[in-house]
Amino acid sequence: MSISRPIRLDIQALRAAAVLMVVIFHLWPNRLSGGFAGVNVFFVISGYLISGSLFSEVADRGRVHLAQFWAKRIRRLLPAALFVIGITTLAVIVFVPSFTGQAFFAEAVASTFYFENWQLAGSATDYFASATSPFQHFWSLAVEEQFYILWPLLLTVLASAFPRNSTRAFKHTLLIATLGSFAYSLFVSYAQPSLAYFTTLGRVWEFGLGALVALLGHKIRLTNKAQVALSLLGFAAIIASALAFNDKIAFPGWAALLPALGTAAVILAGVQSLPAWLDRLYGLRPIAFTGQISYSLYLWHWPLIILLPWATGYQLRAYELISILVASYVLAYLSKRFMEDRFRTLPALTRRKPRFTFALAAAISIVLLAISGAGAVSASMANLKQSYLPPTLDRAKSDTADPNHKCMTDAESVEVKICQYGRIGADYRVLLVGDSHAAMHLGAWKFLAENGHFELNLAYKASCSFNLERRSDSARGQTCQQWNINLQKRLAAEQPYDLVLTSYFTAVRATERDGQSESAVVAGFKSAWEPLQKRGSTLVAIRDGVNMDKRMRDCWESAVYDASKCSMAEMNAFIADLAQRAASSPPGALTLDFTDLYCQNGRCPAMIKGNYVYRDSSHISLDFSRGMVGDWYHRLKQLGVTLPKIQALEN
Repeated sequence: MSISRPIRLDIQALRAAAVLMVVIFHLWPNRLSGGFAGVNVFFVISGYLISGSLFSEVADRGRVHLAQFWAKRIRRLLPAALFVIGITTLAVIVFVPSFTGQAFFAEAVASTFYFENWQLAGSATDYFASATSPFQHFWSLAVEEQFYILWPLLLTVLASAFPRNSTRAFKHTLLIATLGSFAYSLFVSYAQPSLAYFTTLGRVWEFGLGALVALLGHKIRLTNKAQVALSLLGFAAIIASALAFNDKIAFPGWAALLPALGTAAVILAGVQSLPAWLDRLYGLRPIAFTGQISYSLYLWHWPLIILLPWATGYQLRAYELISILVASYVLAYLSKRFMEDRFRTLPALTRRKPRFTFALAAAISIVLLAISGAGAVSASMANLKQSYLPPTLDRAKSDTADPNHKCMTDAESVEVKICQYGRIGADYRVLLVGDSHAAMHLGAWKFLAENGHFELNLAYKASCSFNLERRSDSARGQTCQQWNINLQKRLAAEQPYDLVLTSYFTAVRATERDGQSESAVVAGFKSAWEPLQKRGSTLVAIRDGVNMDKRMRDCWESAVYDASKCSMAEMNAFIADLAQRAASSPPGALTLDFTDLYCQNGRCPAMIKGNYVYRDSSHISLDFSRGMVGDWYHRLKQLGVTLPKIQALEN
C-alpha cells in the first residue's frame, strides 16, 4: 500500500522546516508571523507515517496489533515528553509566583495525560495571546496522541469488518473523515476561533491528508522533473504560509490548506526515490540534524521562553533570545540521544510484553500528577496568605473582573452579550457599556451592585466604542457598526436603565474611516446616547485613562517582579476624549474624570500607595478598580446622581 525507504530525507527536511517555523515564531513573532503553521506540517507527516505503518501491518497480518503499536508509541514519545513536563513543573514551583503558577499546574496535568488541547479550548484560550503557560505547546502533541489512540482502533474495526476489501474500506472512510473534518474546521474557524485552533475534530483532516498519500500515493507515477517540481513547490507553499500568515486570519480554516497541501506534495513527490541531487540538498547536515531532533526541540523551546524571564527577573531582549535557541538545540540533542533513542530500543522494555510499558508510563504519569497536585496546593495556600496583601505584579497583570473576557464580544463578531451582576431584577438598574476601557471599571461596579443591591449589566466589544458613527469598510469597522445597531435594538426592547456609564479607548482608530472628522465622531456618540436619555437614563461619560508612552510601556512590559519605578509625565498621558466633548455640548451628559487618581504631582506612576495601577499598558488593574469604589460613589452623588444607599460608603 505504501512504499517507504529506511530514511526519507525529504521528510526530515519537512520536520526541520516545521519545527524551525514554530520556534522562530515563538521567539520572534514579528519576524515570522505565520510560523504557527509548522504544526500543520507535523500533523500531515504523522498522518502519513503512522497510517503507512498501520496499512502495511494490515496487509501483512490482516490486523493491527494494538498493544504493540501503542507500546511503541509510548517508548518513542513519552520518555522525553514526561521528562520535560517534570522539569518544567519543578521550575514553575521554584521560579513562578504562586498566583500565576497556580493556573499552570492544571495544564501540567492536562499535558501529562494528553488532553491539553481540550483544556485550552474549554478555557477559551487565545493561542496568540502573550500571557501563556509553559505547557501550552503540548496541545498539538495531545492532538497527535488522540489520533494515535483512535485511528488504529478504527482501522482494526474496518479490517475485521471487511477482511477481503480492507483497502477500499480504508479509502472511503478516509475520504469521509477528511472531508467531514475539513468542513467542520471551516465552520468552527469562523464561529468559535478559540475552539477551532485546538479541537481534534477540526484537525483530523490534516492527518487524513497524510494517510491518503500513504494509501494511494504509490499509484501515482511521476517523472523526475515532476518529482522535483512538486517537491520544491510544496516547500514553497509551506514557506509562503510562514511568511504570509498572521494572527488576524481565521485559522485553521481555508488558510491551513496551504501548508497542509504543501506538505502532502513534498511527501507524494518523495514516494519514489528522489533525484540524488535533491536528496543531497535535503540531507545537508544542519537540515538533517534539525529534523532528527525536531521532537525534542519542540518540547524544550517553549518552557525556556516562558520560564527564563521568571528565573532572570526580566523579559529577555530580542537579541538575548538567541541564547534560548542555542539552549533549546543543546537540550534537544541531549534528549534525543539519552531519552528518545535509549528508551525506544531499551531491552528492558522491548523484550517484555506491552503491559509493562503501559504500567511504567502510568506510574511515571501518576508521580507527575502528584507533583503537580502538591504544587497546586502550595500555590493555593500562598495565594490565600497573599490575599490580605497588595497584589504582586504577576497578579496585577493577569487578574480581571471578567475572566477570559467571557462577556466581551470579539473584534470581528456582532453578537450582543449582556452580562448581569448584583441583584438581578432589582428596580434600580445600571448599564456599563463601551469597549474594554469601559469594562475595566467592572471590578468597582460589581462591588457597588452587590452592596447596593441593584442590577448591573455589562455590554462591551473589543476595540469598539458605544457610538453610531459610520465606520470603516474593514471587517472590524463593519462589525463594530453592526454591533452598535444590534445593541440599540436590544436595549430598546428591555426595561430602561437608571444609570448608563460609558468609556472608550481613545487611542484606537481601527474602526474609523479615513479622514473621519471629529465632529462626526462626536455626533455618533450623541446618537448612541439619545435613545437611552429619552427613556430617562442618566448618562455619564468617563474620561479615558492613561495611555503609556513607549518608555513607560517598555518598562512595564519588561518587568517581571517589580514595575514600581515605571512612570510617565501627566502632560503626555492622555489623548483627546471625544466622548467628553459630546457630553459637554447639547443635549449633553454628565462626565467623570479620574485623572487625579491615576497621576500625582505631574507624574503617572505604575504603582500608587503600594498598589499597581495597571493590568497592561492601557487598562487599570482589578485591584485598583476596586479601590476606586468610594470615589465612584461620592463623585456620582456630587453630580446629582441618585444611587442606592451603601452604608459602608456613607462615612
